Amino acid sequence: MSRLFTLLSIVCAGLAGADHLSVAPTRTTNNYGYCLEDYSSGTRKCSFDTIEKCIAVISGRGGSCARSS
Repeated sequence: MSRLFTLLSIVCAGLAGADHLSVAPTRTTNNYGYCLEDYSSGTRKCSFDTIEKCIAVISGRGGSCARSS
């Protein structure tokens, strides 16, 4: 019985650790004020000085622009 408990503990710990390896868009901050989040590719690009520039790039592609955090 203790072997089973030990094995289950190892599996649960491994699954908890694997959560940190999941693929997610990375959030980057830099000197630019606005970030584009492209829904089709799942990328985030923070390289826009103004919200208008960001909106112009994402227009028609499916995404959003927001202030860099």
